[in-house]
Amino acid sequence: YSFCTLLDMLSPSKRRCPGIDSERKGSAAALEDLSDFIALNKARQRPSEETSETARKVVEFLLENFDDDTDSFLNHISFETAKLIFSEAERVFTKEPTVKHIESDAWVIGDIHGNFGDLAYFIKQLVPFDISQNPYRIVCLGDYIDRGPHGVECCLLLFALKILSPQNVILLRGNHEDPAVCGDENTYGTGSFRTQCKMIYGVADGETLFTTACSSFKYLPLVGIIDNKVFCAHGGIPRPDNKTERGLSGQETRMSILESPDFPRYGSLFSQETSIDVNKADPCVKGLKQQQFIQAFDLLWSDPIRDPQNTQIDTNGFSHGERGGQTVAFSSLAVENFLNRYGFDLMIRAHQEKRSGLRVSQSSKVITVFSSSNYQNHGNGAGVVLVRKSGQVDLVMKTS
Repeated sequence: YSFCTLLDMLSPSKRRCPGIDSERKGSAAALEDLSDFIALNKARQRPSEETSETARKVVEFLLENFDDDTDSFLNHISFETAKLIFSEAERVFTKEPTVKHIESDAWVIGDIHGNFGDLAYFIKQLVPFDISQNPYRIVCLGDYIDRGPHGVECCLLLFALKILSPQNVILLRGNHEDPAVCGDENTYGTGSFRTQCKMIYGVADGETLFTTACSSFKYLPLVGIIDNKVFCAHGGIPRPDNKTERGLSGQETRMSILESPDFPRYGSLFSQETSIDVNKADPCVKGLKQQQFIQAFDLLWSDPIRDPQNTQIDTNGFSHGERGGQTVAFSSLAVENFLNRYGFDLMIRAHQEKRSGLRVSQSSKVITVFSSSNYQNHGNGAGVVLVRKSGQVDLVMKTS
C-alpha cells in the first residue's frame, strides 16, 4: 500500500430454487429463480418504509440543525423516536458477523467521543449524496460516545445512517460501547453517555434509552476487513494463547475463532454474567471461552508499544499494557507475524489521540486514526483514512 497525505447486488440467476418447481403453490409460484427467493427474504429483513423515513428525517434534522453553542438540539427528536432508532439499529446489527468483510473504496473514521461537530463535518464531506447511493463505504472504528458533550446525537446519526444503508455504513465496537464504561457517571460526569441520556430525556426515559442503546452495542462487529488486505479494529490485534490457539495441525486459529458464528456477543466485558460464563464454563470448552474473551478484550483495549527499546516483550511480541489491568501492548513483531499469517498488508486502528489525528507506525504497517479534534481541549487535529481499490491509502486531516 502506498500512502498519500491530503488536506451486493446479485446477478440474475437462472438456477431454480430447490423445492419450488415441484411445489408450485401459493406465493412460491411467483418465485422464478433463486435470486427472486433471496430478494424476497432480503425485503422481509429491511426496515419498514415508515422506519426508514424516520431515520432519514433524524439524519436530516441532526445535520441541518446542529449548533455547538447549545447543550443539545434533541428537543425536536422525541424519546420514542430515539428509542426506535436504537431498537431498529440493533435488529440490523444482529444480522452482521463479528468479522465484517468490506469492499473498497472505504473511508475509515476513528474515535468520535461525542464530538458531533467533527462527525457532522466528515459525514457531509464524505457522503455528499444519499447514503444508499454513496460510492464509498463508511467504516467507523468505535468510541462514538463519552467525554464529549454530544454522545447521544453522534449515536443517533450513525445508527440512523446504518438503518438507511447497512452495506455502506459499517460501525465497529469500541471499548466505550460497553455499559460498564459508558455508564460510569463517577468517572465521566456530564461526559458520560448514561448521564447525557438522562439530561436530555429525564431520569426514567433516559435510563430506558441507555439500556436500549447498550443492548445494541453488544452486536456491533469487532473487526472490519477491507478487500481481504486491511485489518481494522478499535484497539489492536488479539494475542495468541499458546495453550488454546493452535489446532492439531499447529496452525494459528485466531481468525477462525473470531469468524465462528458461535463467537459470543458480550453485553459487557466487565459484567458478572460474562465472568461466570468464561471462568466457570465446562472444562471441555473453558479454554475456548477464555480465548474468545481474550480476543474481544485485546481488539477493544490494546495499544502499540510506545517505547520498544525499553519494553520487554514475550515470545509472541506482546507486553503488559500501560492502561493497566488485563490490557496488553503489541510490538512490530506481533503485528508482522499476525499480518503475514493471515495475508493482511496493513492494520488501521483507533483508540489513541494523535496530534494531527493520524499516525503511521515506523514499520508503515499500522495507522492510528483519531477523528475528534481539540479532544479534551488538547488542540489536536482530527483525521480520516481513505482505502482505495488501487491500494493507495490517503491520510486526510482536519485542522479546524
